[in-house]
Amino acid sequence: MSWSPLSLLCRLVALPLRVGVGSLHRLTTGSRALVEIVVAPGEDLAAGALLLARVRRLVDDPLVRAVFLDVRGAPGAWATCEDWRRVIVELRASGRKVTAYLEDPSQRVLLFAAACDAIVVPPLADVELVGLGGEMAFFGETLDRLGLEADVCSAGAYKSFGEPFTRTYPSAENRESSSALLADVESVLVQGLAAGRSLTEDVVRGLMARGPLTADEAVEAGLIDAIGYRETVLKTWKEALGKGTRRVPFRAWAMRDGLRQSLAGWGGRKRLAVLHLDGSIVVDGNSGRDMIRSRDVVPALRALTEADEVAAVVLHVRSGGGSAFASDLIWEAVRVLSEKKPVVASFHDVSASGGFYLAAPVREIFVRSTTITGSIGVFGGKLVLRDALRRIGVTMFPMATQPGALRMSPSRPFNDDERERFRASLQHVYDGFVERVATGRGRTVEEIEPHCRGRIWSGPAALRVGLVDRVGDLFDAVARAAELAELAPGWRRVDLTTAPESMFMTAVRALLRRQGLGVIAPDPVGAVLARLLGPARAERVELLASHPGEPLAMLAEELELR
Repeated sequence: MSWSPLSLLCRLVALPLRVGVGSLHRLTTGSRALVEIVVAPGEDLAAGALLLARVRRLVDDPLVRAVFLDVRGAPGAWATCEDWRRVIVELRASGRKVTAYLEDPSQRVLLFAAACDAIVVPPLADVELVGLGGEMAFFGETLDRLGLEADVCSAGAYKSFGEPFTRTYPSAENRESSSALLADVESVLVQGLAAGRSLTEDVVRGLMARGPLTADEAVEAGLIDAIGYRETVLKTWKEALGKGTRRVPFRAWAMRDGLRQSLAGWGGRKRLAVLHLDGSIVVDGNSGRDMIRSRDVVPALRALTEADEVAAVVLHVRSGGGSAFASDLIWEAVRVLSEKKPVVASFHDVSASGGFYLAAPVREIFVRSTTITGSIGVFGGKLVLRDALRRIGVTMFPMATQPGALRMSPSRPFNDDERERFRASLQHVYDGFVERVATGRGRTVEEIEPHCRGRIWSGPAALRVGLVDRVGDLFDAVARAAELAELAPGWRRVDLTTAPESMFMTAVRALLRRQGLGVIAPDPVGAVLARLLGPARAERVELLASHPGEPLAMLAEELELR
């Protein structure tokens, strides 16, 4: 192996620094460390992945003998809890003892806590093992009260985006796919609890039927091991681990370990890039919410294509979709990247519709068992404001040189001819979507199309019908990408995001657009929708309103499974 002068210089400089940092690490960690990790609610995709990657490195530290998880709530959705379970299993396999203290023993928390050596809850905690449920909201009446009407069409029998705006109950197709999803995710929970707590699946389902359980009932059933308070549990366990055991906060340990990793990476080793893509898919936007903006993502993918030091790329995706046009722009950039180097996708809790579209050209797609995916279909339409405008005294007088000039006007619904033409346009986009998925998965359109049509799937169900390639987490996807790139030992993982613009800059841009008036106009309709429908559903209405006539590849309703 040959070294460049710069690479050799970096290694020579890093060597004494590594020795010094290693000595400091041993001194402050001790020879017998009990590492305390706070697990708290959090939904940031990249931050959550980086935290788990750091926790996983405890396996490689011989100074760490045991881990105490102070669980203050679920760290994310079901997929995140699956990821925590995987890391706990690896910690235990490496000989570390792992105990979890659960302030909030919800079902998602139980999924990963069941993999620990011991589970402790406070005396008054209720163990929320009650089975899975989710609610679909239908708010056509709400929109009617506001004077709003959603005039939407779709391509795909299961593409149910318009239902919440126009119906009071779900279609048969919607009920079928949603019921199957609930059953699949519940099976993951039941199997995880049965395996982790040495119970049969029938016993677990019986406990679900009785739930919620008191702490005493959960101990008697074998779901948890003991009842107590945090500091008492920690003190008792520290004594049980033996003299010389030192309690070490995870944050301090991770800071030192991160420094050691950085120094070990000096010298120009090959990189594997993980690009985290989180949120609704748009061309551009400054809403302040998590979004996948093609205006930002496409240049990032081009830079990864040209970066010689990057040998492979993993797309870590969490998105219910959005603009089909923006998804297609990202798809093309991913296609070009995948022609030059291996690209693998890792789908998080929701990676559907446009979130699937953009990843279609990758070499392999990994899903978690609880991933909601599929929804391969498109819809579109417009938000009709006619009645809302009339209520505030506004009338619209149409003027046009051609019949179709005002087809996207929000002042009236489509007429029959306009709706038929729009349906044909949606079908064209749908056919292209299906073709891209079939090509990416190495199947024919005839093989793939019956499993599209807007239907949602759990991760394992999507694997059975050939939409994805493997069930596994981000670690599995990274390992596979490294294998495909034939990376030699010593490569480094680099995590990247296309971070949204700050709220301050968003406000500044809005101010400039208003020509320096010094005020930022409120959005009363948006505020009302957010209050009535909830932020996620209000965002869907907003996307429909801001993309009139544009095909949207977006999940209809993200069921919150609890």
